[in-house]
Amino acid sequence: MNAYTKNTLIFSLLISAMMGLSSCADELSEVTTVDKLRVLGVAVNPPEIRPEHTGAVTVEVLWHDPEIATRNTQFAWVFCLGDVPAATGYEYCEPVDATLLPPTIVDAADGGDSFTIPALPPSLFSMIPEGESAVFTAIVLMCAGGTLPDADALLASTEPNIDSLCRNGDAVSMYKNITVANGSTFNDDVNTAPAIQTVTINNSALQPVVTGDEVNEIVCVDNKCDRGLSVDAAFTPESTQSYTVVRFDEPLVKTERPYISWYATGGEFEMPYTMTNDDGTLDIIKWNPDEAGDYTLWAVANDGRGGVSWNTYRLHVGPF
Repeated sequence: MNAYTKNTLIFSLLISAMMGLSSCADELSEVTTVDKLRVLGVAVNPPEIRPEHTGAVTVEVLWHDPEIATRNTQFAWVFCLGDVPAATGYEYCEPVDATLLPPTIVDAADGGDSFTIPALPPSLFSMIPEGESAVFTAIVLMCAGGTLPDADALLASTEPNIDSLCRNGDAVSMYKNITVANGSTFNDDVNTAPAIQTVTINNSALQPVVTGDEVNEIVCVDNKCDRGLSVDAAFTPESTQSYTVVRFDEPLVKTERPYISWYATGGEFEMPYTMTNDDGTLDIIKWNPDEAGDYTLWAVANDGRGGVSWNTYRLHVGPF
């Protein structure tokens, strides 16, 4: 039995057990300029669910729509058994039982970009062999300026491309694995998302958006903007974790190398992401804004194992 079949079977058993109780990787586009409807990240908190986590699980979407002021956006949420890669298509989704995690359609204005999975019961984890894990997939479809079918029609659809379910609008979808683990054979710490500690432009620290009122003034003198602005970042010390994998039947301890994917509403980054170096630092990259004005910049952190987080920054750049 291969890993995919095993995980799918295990999670099918888990769903059956839960019915009795309740009757993206994350690959992102290398295009750094966000000038149309985009999903920039999907985060699961916590990224690895173990028995000691007794609370709810949240799945959150980072997105941007330049036309948000003039059109409505809907989010459709569907949960599938096993690992459903985006390349295989929606037709390969075997939905989780609808009484458990029903397909849901919510307007963005009503918090549609976040989904709460109820706390998983302890009996669920007992269905997974100790030290092993099972995977299911959250598929998120955004439909901007169009309409989606109702939830029942969404679940019954056999369309190979879920984007086609958005009628007369712009659609974008993301696939995100969610891991449920019954502990760790090697007593590894539970996986947590990396956290960005600082982002600087030309050695000036940026203030991330918290209340929505934060604007960072980037003053360009002596043609600094024409030559590109230097962007640097750092993770918190806790962001890099060690974990164990099995290679040739032997345990091998590895260390994460979290990276940051960069996006902005204008200009261009010389590289789409910066990876953690051996000494724990990140390379400095250049961002070339198009002109003086207002921009939004996103730094999306990813640990390569399902942990994702982000910071948003509002900038005013000028004069050129």
